[in-house]
Amino acid sequence: ERSRGRVRDWVNCWWNDAQGDPILGKPLRLLNPDDWFELYDNDSPRLWSPPPGAMETVIELFNEDRLAHPTMSHVFVIPRLMTHLFRRSLGKDADLMFEAASGTAAMETV
Repeated sequence: ERSRGRVRDWVNCWWNDAQGDPILGKPLRLLNPDDWFELYDNDSPRLWSPPPGAMETVIELFNEDRLAHPTMSHVFVIPRLMTHLFRRSLGKDADLMFEAASGTAAMETV
């Protein structure tokens, strides 16, 4: 919402293959706040893009969901401004973390 869909398009460009099919078999589902408390109904990989003020709650929900669904993929897209508040807790469960600064080659498709 905040990026008018550009960040989601960027994530999908590397989540999907050249034909637009999800590499891991299922498309990412962008979670909105209504979905956060009903993750058990969602069997798709999760794309989290919460506002910084909700990160504490989102991290708790993510940790619970990782225990319930250990093979489920999660992608977080979070503003760099607030990374110092959650990097350690999110990094404990992350298989991969990277930063893509705005304006870099990694973000050219946005």
